[in-house]
Amino acid sequence: DCQKLVTLGSSEFAPPMSFNNDRANLASILYKEEEYNFGSSANASNEIPEYLYERPFFLTELSRQQFGQCVLLGLLNFVGVIWVHSAMMPGGLLEIPVAATARTRSGSGPLIIFASLLVLKLLNILRFYAGLFFMLPLCRLAIVMIRNYGVEKRNKRRSNFVRAEL
Repeated sequence: DCQKLVTLGSSEFAPPMSFNNDRANLASILYKEEEYNFGSSANASNEIPEYLYERPFFLTELSRQQFGQCVLLGLLNFVGVIWVHSAMMPGGLLEIPVAATARTRSGSGPLIIFASLLVLKLLNILRFYAGLFFMLPLCRLAIVMIRNYGVEKRNKRRSNFVRAEL
C-alpha cells in the first residue's frame, strides 16, 4: 500500500507544512507566499514518512503582488463598466439623445437607435463578464477550501495510523 502512495507523484504529496496553523489564515490558500523545499527534511526513525502527506491546494500560483494587481484590475474593470453604463442611461453624462438625433437626420434615425441599443446591450455583456471575473474565483475558492479540509482529515488519519504502527 505504501508503494502506491509513492508512485502517485510528488505533485500531490509532501511533508507537513503546519497546516493546522495555516487553516485560519486565508492568505495561505489564496496564493503561495514562499516556496517549500519538500525533499530536504531529514527523517528520524520515529518521524512519519514524507510521502504520506498530501499538499494543500492553492487558488492560484500567483505571488502576493500579482494577486493584488489582478484583484485591483478586476475591481477597476467592474466599477468602470458600471460607471459607463450608468452614464449612458437616460439622464447620465454620456446620454445618447436618440429621439432628438433621429428627428434632425431623416435617413439615419433607425441606424442611430440600433447603435445606441447595441452599445447598451454590449455594456450589459461587459458587466456580466466583470461579475464573472470575481464569481468564478470565489466558487473555485470554496472548492479549494473544501478540498483542503479533506486533505487535512486524510493527513491526520495517516499520521494517526503511522503513530499507531510505531
